[in-house]
Amino acid sequence: MSEPAQSDRVTKVRQFLRHIGKRDISEVMPLLSPEVTYHVVGSHALSGTYSGHDAVAGHLVDIAERTAGRFDPFKEDDVMVGLDHVCVLVNIRMQADGRTLRSRHVILLRFDFRDQIDHVTVFFENVDAVERFYGK
Repeated sequence: MSEPAQSDRVTKVRQFLRHIGKRDISEVMPLLSPEVTYHVVGSHALSGTYSGHDAVAGHLVDIAERTAGRFDPFKEDDVMVGLDHVCVLVNIRMQADGRTLRSRHVILLRFDFRDQIDHVTVFFENVDAVERFYGK
């Protein structure tokens, strides 16, 4: 893959990540394949697999609602780019019900032949802390 294509994918990933925890996700939906799958590891209230635009949009809005919009923008630590994947290591900060969670996430995103994101997997450094924060 050429360097401009890699750069374009990283830009798309950053745009997508900036909208997690926001209620208005209209700008990011065109970045996603209609067949997108979004998988969140764990056994908390937001974990699971969400397939298709509607399910993924619902999940993203659910994050915003649970954190009342207090899902702070990502501080990116590292970005790794492969042939079909972009992997981002990020620090996040979110608040809900008077509690604050600071956590590191590894987010792996895969691109399809149309150069749209068709798979997202979210891993947590401390799954127990995330499960306590979101509840089961």
